[in-house]
Amino acid sequence: MLKPSSGLVKPEIIVGDYELDTGHYKGIPAAEVSELKAFLKDAVPYLPGAVQAAKLLQRRLEGTKRLKREEAAEVFTPTIQLTRFFLDDVQYHLRFTWDGIIFLDRDYSVDVAAQEAGGLNSSVVRLYQPVGELRRRKPEGADKDE
Repeated sequence: MLKPSSGLVKPEIIVGDYELDTGHYKGIPAAEVSELKAFLKDAVPYLPGAVQAAKLLQRRLEGTKRLKREEAAEVFTPTIQLTRFFLDDVQYHLRFTWDGIIFLDRDYSVDVAAQEAGGLNSSVVRLYQPVGELRRRKPEGADKDE
């Protein structure tokens, strides 16, 4: 559960025929929502092609004589990725798997400092955070019986 003071939100984002499902994730900083919407809007035209490319890569891998289909899926699952750099230390990635799932991830830098015997030692750590899944929306009335 999000703490109100954390500044994290689970934005409702609908872009074209897609919506962001953040239900199982912690959220993103509120200050990044408008930039994230712009990234997704820019990426929408590329989504079908990226999913198709990931499927093609998987089929090619399965077609090799050395690997059986099940082994190919276990050994290597190709992923197509689109990335947007937000700040010097924040990136958002869309990952397209061969089975049509589109994941949205955030990765960012954190400065870490530690007191050691010789003085203060600092370094930068990259953290990876799953944000949600981008899913194709059902057309209006698709759930209704005819």
